[in-house]
Amino acid sequence: MGCDVERGMFFGYNGDSIDGSGEPQAYGEHPPAQAIVFLGGPLLPPDQRDNPAFIPGNCDIMNTGYSLDPYAINGAGFGDSLVDNERMGMSHFLYFNTGGVSLMGYPRYANDYFLYLQGIWMDTTRMIYGGNGHLGSGGYGPECNFMFPALSDGCDWGTNGQAPNGEKNWTEKTAGNQPYDRRGLGSVGPFTITPGEEVTFDLAYVFARDTTTGDTTQSLNLLGKSVDKIRKAFLSNTLPNGNPFLGISSKPVDHTWNVNVYPNPASTVITVALPEASREAGTITLKDVKGSQVKSMILPNGVNSVTVNVMGISPGLYFLTTQTDEYCVTKKVMIVR
Repeated sequence: MGCDVERGMFFGYNGDSIDGSGEPQAYGEHPPAQAIVFLGGPLLPPDQRDNPAFIPGNCDIMNTGYSLDPYAINGAGFGDSLVDNERMGMSHFLYFNTGGVSLMGYPRYANDYFLYLQGIWMDTTRMIYGGNGHLGSGGYGPECNFMFPALSDGCDWGTNGQAPNGEKNWTEKTAGNQPYDRRGLGSVGPFTITPGEEVTFDLAYVFARDTTTGDTTQSLNLLGKSVDKIRKAFLSNTLPNGNPFLGISSKPVDHTWNVNVYPNPASTVITVALPEASREAGTITLKDVKGSQVKSMILPNGVNSVTVNVMGISPGLYFLTTQTDEYCVTKKVMIVR
């Protein structure tokens, strides 16, 4: 396995040039490579500006007068003239072996997974650069967030700007690993989900198979080229044939939308006043502090306000979300008796 930091992907590939021994499910010669690509994760906290884009090869932390956000490396929405639509990309990747129980083996409990999501082994030590990511398995440091990045982290983002203490080109091959059944885990974050909030992830599963040579790494090269095309199409919302990449509108959150909710506190009905007449039908949902939906209704198109009946709903704090094709706004409301 391996990852590509700047492309925001992790992948699996065959350890030798022939897959299997003639089984029906085996590829045989010219085995392919498969990647999972983080095209866009959660929105970054709003800062009322369009954060600058990352220029490959330019590791200067200052760009157009603003500090470059690390997620510009492999996130989305940077330098596109839109305000506060920047999204996180892949922040961590590690691999582990199947079978057996070890500090770098298969996670069994919730806390094991939570540690792995943060690039932390089950003995609570941080993953380090080199070897198999641990001091006891050839790692030489420093602490890192991405395992087997090869040369894809040109700015040493995954090591917090520190150069590796040994060979920079770190792969399973340089670690001396023998081909085996592998598992990998990529993650995005950390980030906070508030009650009633929805978070969108856009992922791509990309397959590539080079049939021109017997070198298994050629499928990886082809995989990278395919991912470049897909990321470009996603970021520009334009396919190579000119059609839109996305089948539905994917507009950035506009934090200037002013949806008024009154009275608040409320005991019988809540009025939701929209900033303008809705152009398309939407939804209004009411969720409690645990995120459970207690009420939902259709927001008709062409209206400026609607009323929500809250009779019979237990007193307490709730989150009322108004969502249309143009905006999604969540307000805290208090129901009293």
